[in-house]
Amino acid sequence: MGPPLSKLKKKEKRKEENTAIREQTLRKEETQTYDEAAPDDPQGCADTKLDDEPPANGRIRKSLGFVVTIYSYIGRVNTELTFDKGERFEVLDKPNEDWWWMRNLKTNAEGFAFSGYVVPATSLEVQEWYFGDISRKESEKLLLNDPTLLNGTFLVRKSESSSVHSYSLSFKVTAEGKSSVKHHRIYSNDGVYIQNNRKFRTLNDMITFYTSSSSPLKLKQACPKPKPTQWDLSPEMRDEWEIDRRTLVCDEKLGAGNFGEVWHGVWNGTREVAIKTLKPGMMSPEAFLQEASIMKKLRHRNILILYAVCTLEEPILIVTEYMNRGALLDVLRKNGKSLELPDLVDICTQVASAMAHLESKGLIHRDLAARNVLMDSDKHCKVADFGLARIVEHGEYSPNSNVNFPVKWTAPEASLYGQYTIKSDVWSFGIVMMEVLTLGANPYPGMSNNNVMEVVPQGHRMPRPTYPINCPEGLFDVITKCWQYPNIEDRPTFEFLETYLSEWDMSTDINYDEPENAVDQ
Repeated sequence: MGPPLSKLKKKEKRKEENTAIREQTLRKEETQTYDEAAPDDPQGCADTKLDDEPPANGRIRKSLGFVVTIYSYIGRVNTELTFDKGERFEVLDKPNEDWWWMRNLKTNAEGFAFSGYVVPATSLEVQEWYFGDISRKESEKLLLNDPTLLNGTFLVRKSESSSVHSYSLSFKVTAEGKSSVKHHRIYSNDGVYIQNNRKFRTLNDMITFYTSSSSPLKLKQACPKPKPTQWDLSPEMRDEWEIDRRTLVCDEKLGAGNFGEVWHGVWNGTREVAIKTLKPGMMSPEAFLQEASIMKKLRHRNILILYAVCTLEEPILIVTEYMNRGALLDVLRKNGKSLELPDLVDICTQVASAMAHLESKGLIHRDLAARNVLMDSDKHCKVADFGLARIVEHGEYSPNSNVNFPVKWTAPEASLYGQYTIKSDVWSFGIVMMEVLTLGANPYPGMSNNNVMEVVPQGHRMPRPTYPINCPEGLFDVITKCWQYPNIEDRPTFEFLETYLSEWDMSTDINYDEPENAVDQ
């Protein structure tokens, strides 16, 4: 269901209180139990000492701790390290949060490594089955999205709801051809346990027992950990991202639009990327770089990553991450029948999450539509195409009269008066939800753009979809709230939409409650 706001606020307060209690427990357990979960230390790294002396590369040799790699990696430039999963390194410098200068304890090779691929050598994160601070819903997605995962695939995560326990065990159960996820609380009171009559000294001991052949839970294997997002093509391109276009190879045209073409390509012979070519004369390099600087700073799991640009000659190139399933609109039209209602709501939640991030940064998108949302094979969605996004200092952005815009996705105040705010993006989001729930149908079917511009400001709205998906009334009520006009401030925020959709449950669907009228349920 989509809970009213007062209930959400109470839940947030309870979550904060539980977090404080859990952190105290975690600090205690880190000193008492985690060291046993870590692998052996054949190199004796905990006792290694280094003098502060400048090596040949000019970096100060000062030990900042020891880490273990939890993924394998092949360096793409000569300053990057190549390593296998499970190797041990000493951190010598942290010039930024993404790239650390490290030394391989076995080979003494030094170079950069992505910080997301390493964890402290004596931390619980070393364990393949420990997923840290992910939600119950996220754990279910990880365990169910891949149909090849065996019955008994499991993970351990921080608990998000109870102050009595610190962790939760989530595992996949398949019966009669249907898969679900079960969750067990892991208590840490005079030992670690799921059942009070069987306690263990550490989490590692508990998992070892429950993965044994005699285990009543029949846990089989740890759920594969998704790799963390790498925001840059290389350490050098974190802040300097104008690249030589000769390092790019375009090998397959993916599509074309008003602004240019999109190609699949490879950077430096090693990294799969998408390359957008802008039509010559569309905008000056200076204007484009101003927009690109905004795009480069956006870091969110549901926003397409901008890696680099080529602006020194025409055509201007935009290099982004590659999403292998392409535009959401195409996925909905070609494969939408394989998606169930919870899948569709999850897609909407991901888009709302991306837009909530833009909202928090004072940005507007101006062209939010299913064609500008991309998807990968894991049903992970990312909002793309920020060519018209601008920082909004005074709450609205009025474009020049010659700027084209998609009428059927655009709020009346924008299509009639050229005034764009984050609230006009909320209107567009309501249209995107309709695209998703109709599996890619065109908005306002049978109506021309002129007709839409005439009747929508007068109150005409699309009806609730009933085929091929029967949209629940509570969910449709959220959509219609996105289309409030002329009182645009009555439209919900993206922050609220993200929370509402993430909590929605089809079995107990209820109507939307305005924040000021919300009641506890």
